Amino acid sequence: MAGLAAAGILVGALATVLPAAGLLVVVAALGLLLATALIRFAASAGEMDAWHPVVMLLTGAAVAAISWNGFRSGGTSPPDLILLMALFAVGYCWLQDTIQVPLPGWLVGAAMLMLASQLLNQFFFVPVPPIDPPPSFTPPGPALVTLARFELAFLIVPVVIGAVASSWRRVNLLTNLWLLSATISAFIATVDGFTGVGLGASITGVDVVGRPAGLSIHPNTLALTCAMALPIGLLRAARGRGWERAAGVAASGLLAMAILVSQSRVGLFSLVLAVGLTAMLIPKLRSRVVVVGVVGLVLAVLVAPNGNPLGGGLTRLSGGGDSSQANGQRSDQFHDSLHIALGHPVTGVGFTVVADAHVLPLQVWETAGFMGIAALIIYSTGVFSTGRRLYRDRRLPRGGPALAGALSISFAIWLIAGLLENQIADRYIYAPVGLLLGLGLVAKAAGSGGDGSEREPVRAPGPEPRPVPDPQPVDRVPVAS
Repeated sequence: MAGLAAAGILVGALATVLPAAGLLVVVAALGLLLATALIRFAASAGEMDAWHPVVMLLTGAAVAAISWNGFRSGGTSPPDLILLMALFAVGYCWLQDTIQVPLPGWLVGAAMLMLASQLLNQFFFVPVPPIDPPPSFTPPGPALVTLARFELAFLIVPVVIGAVASSWRRVNLLTNLWLLSATISAFIATVDGFTGVGLGASITGVDVVGRPAGLSIHPNTLALTCAMALPIGLLRAARGRGWERAAGVAASGLLAMAILVSQSRVGLFSLVLAVGLTAMLIPKLRSRVVVVGVVGLVLAVLVAPNGNPLGGGLTRLSGGGDSSQANGQRSDQFHDSLHIALGHPVTGVGFTVVADAHVLPLQVWETAGFMGIAALIIYSTGVFSTGRRLYRDRRLPRGGPALAGALSISFAIWLIAGLLENQIADRYIYAPVGLLLGLGLVAKAAGSGGDGSEREPVRAPGPEPRPVPDPQPVDRVPVAS
């Protein structure tokens, strides 16, 4: 992980001085490094006979780019194409009966409820849905296309990640790649925040004046991405050793600084929430998390006292900057969405308005009615019940329960931040769900006789060894005197 993180940071630094062609060469080299690392990982684990290397390569690449939704081409994100290829690879292995696909009832049931609600609205109840007044944050296009994008995140991301992360080694690898994805975006945003070079905007084309977005589609998205990955960074910083601990400390610092430079008010709340919940639910981390938090706060104040880019969020929180305009826009969107939801409370109006309300429960209600609310409850309950069960499952390898707790915290951050945010169909949101499903397969393997970390060794064919009988006592023969 440390090598890949260093390579990612090097790419970000070189992007400021290299022309486009040179940067493309460097990115290609990084991709080759990632491919080599993943294939060597599969080979060293002795899994080449049962796992097609393309599965690890595509899934690892999809997770490594899952936070970079600022890349758009005609409404499609290139990381999504990698994810679809990974889906086909997993499907191929599933048909070959070399992979186990996790399909818990709560996951499939919630996804089917959202699908059924859209189909009923599309063809029966609301064939011509009302539209929220601009600005709309729902991707343009037909409602069925938006539904497909939503299901790709809501259902496919957890299934693909969970199927691949079915051993302890693979869970750790994909978790580190998810953390790496968020950290690289955070590094670019931090550089932009302190230097104003506009590195992220030059790469993705996303330009929100005065607010860096990294490789994300919006500064608020960057903040939520970093807040969700922060519990994993803190866990690595506290539990890791050597380079892993150093990488965890660096990642946690970059994620926290990116949240601050994004100037997201909900991001500030999510930062406190991430640190607080991580300290509360993982007791052994409490003292270290507090120390890291205090030191980070002191450094944030001292690093640039005049015009400190880390204080922009506090300025907006106190009413400065464009906060008044943002508050007015959010209020208008809330009332418009509430009016539509009250007009169609049972069925909703479909996925043409899924990201407009900036309040997650209202977005689901406006989109899918009572079926959508039921789907959100079923999905969230399933995630937390899975995380709680794994947190208490002692069959997991050392560090497994703590990882389950950190992943549950990541999902909780999205749900709580969703009371003031509109991210609902972004792929990175559901990465923790897939990793939890993978941990469930690890626990299942451990319960069936494996340790969940490696495949059981196969004994060479041959006859069974004959048991050696216990030695019998020898009677003493008396000797005549």
